[in-house]
Amino acid sequence: MAVSAMSSGLTQTLQRLLAGRNVRAVAMVSAAWGVQFTCVVLASVMVARYLGPSQFGSINYVTALMTFASTVASFGMSTVVTRELVNGRYDREVILGTAVVTRASTGFVAICVMLTYLHLFEPSATAVALASVAVGTLLLESSLVFDCGMQAQRAFGSSSSAKALLAIGNLAMRGSLVLLGAGLVSFIAVQYAESLLYILVFGWITRAYFKGMPARYDFRLARTLLLHGAPIMLAGIATAIYLRIDQVMIAHYLGTDALGRYSAGVKLAEVASAFPGIVAYVLFPSIIEARKTSEEKAEREAIKLYRLMYVAGLGFSVVVTVIGDWLAQLMFGTAYEGAGTVLRVYAWSTVFVFLHIASQAQLLSQAKTTHVIVVRTVVGAVTNILLNLVLIPRMGIVGAAWATVVSYGVALFFFFDRQYSWPPVRSMLRAAGLRV
Repeated sequence: MAVSAMSSGLTQTLQRLLAGRNVRAVAMVSAAWGVQFTCVVLASVMVARYLGPSQFGSINYVTALMTFASTVASFGMSTVVTRELVNGRYDREVILGTAVVTRASTGFVAICVMLTYLHLFEPSATAVALASVAVGTLLLESSLVFDCGMQAQRAFGSSSSAKALLAIGNLAMRGSLVLLGAGLVSFIAVQYAESLLYILVFGWITRAYFKGMPARYDFRLARTLLLHGAPIMLAGIATAIYLRIDQVMIAHYLGTDALGRYSAGVKLAEVASAFPGIVAYVLFPSIIEARKTSEEKAEREAIKLYRLMYVAGLGFSVVVTVIGDWLAQLMFGTAYEGAGTVLRVYAWSTVFVFLHIASQAQLLSQAKTTHVIVVRTVVGAVTNILLNLVLIPRMGIVGAAWATVVSYGVALFFFFDRQYSWPPVRSMLRAAGLRV
């Protein structure tokens, strides 16, 4: 009910930006994202105020490590699975059955990689304990491939409702831990409960779509998923590096207290960055379908997506720049000094993040462009690491925020040939009104 009411208010604006196509679906998932955004922000504020900067920094350090492991576990398969479902070269039950088994296998590999890293390189006993508790969720995440099935069938209403419901449940669980006076490990262990809740809720909502569908496994398809997903996974690792390496480096350079203040500052922008992924989730199948007709039609669909990303990213960045200090003070209190400045700087990364996710959807709608994503994200990751090495010792947590903004921009507009890497840059420039 709430999601439907919110979506009706977005329809008129989206009608103009998307030229009448997918308006209702985008409005619905945007409204659901609004519920998720609100719940995640409230949960972060509660936990940050309850734990304080040092322990909140410890949680975010573990989260950064888990981001790397989760990227390995996903192996870039979500996009490939959706593409295969839309193209229809295999039966649906074969694709989903093969994807679940393959995803569980890569999750097990990710667990081994994570535990090996902790054993060899992590001196903090607290971080080892926290990450060890959280690492088991990687196997549970194999059920995420069913979301690809919903995406391919354009069942956006059911999927969005499930995610909004899960966000409310996650907020309730974290609020309960705060009221009960729970310890640090409990806030990590709750990820198990959240993963199980995801499986239960999504299983119930999607039961009509997959009822009676026999699960089948195909070795050749599994190999295809891994071969096509590997470059995307490598790009995901590079993306995770320049999404999270700043937090790992701050923890090592400045300690978990500084990381807690930095994490509080970037939290709002990080949560907002989920918006383009949700919109791309709706429009990605349309770009694939349009490409079957012509490249020009696919580019027009992509340009519509870029226009929406410009409006959303710039609007968010301008508002947060104006009210960032006041907002951080209101949300996190005086213990998180400096978080407002970090937020005002970091907010501008959302413009590049929004466009990056849209361009990735344009690239992944065809099979021969994954190397472009790998190269761009590696360039961004290297730029981010080098800038962090220079700026963190000189400017502290604000330097890390500037390093992220600059590296995102470099990665987004980097191109190296006219056949594959130039078209998304050209589409972004055309969406901004430039004639190229």
